[in-house]
Amino acid sequence: MKTVLAAAAFALSFAAAPAFADATADTFAANTVVATAANGATLKFKFNPGGAYTMTAGDQTVTGAWAVENGQFCLTPAGGEKSCSPHSPNRKVGDTWQVTGADGVAYTVTVQPGR
Repeated sequence: MKTVLAAAAFALSFAAAPAFADATADTFAANTVVATAANGATLKFKFNPGGAYTMTAGDQTVTGAWAVENGQFCLTPAGGEKSCSPHSPNRKVGDTWQVTGADGVAYTVTVQPGR
C-alpha cells in the first residue's frame, strides 16, 4: 500500500480547481486520467467536482483530495502528504504528456474518454 500511496502522491500537472473554473476541470470531471510508467504500471484517476479523487492501481484504491492553489495542482492522498505541480488549464480528451513523480518514476499521462 505504501507504494500505491507514493505513486498517488506524485506530481501530476494535469488537474483543476474544485470550483471547475477552467476547461481542464470539465474534462477531468467527465473522463479518466491515466498515468502509465515505463514498466507498464498504470494509475487511473477519477476526479470529482467537490475536490475528491479516487486512484486505482491494480487491485488497490487510494482516495484523497485535490485542489488548485496558487497556480499549482495539488493532490493529498488519504494518509499521505500533499504533492503539488504546475497547473495546466487547457487539457482535453486525448491529450498526452510526460511527468516525473515524487517517487522519481517517469509517467506518460493521458486523458481517456469516459469514467
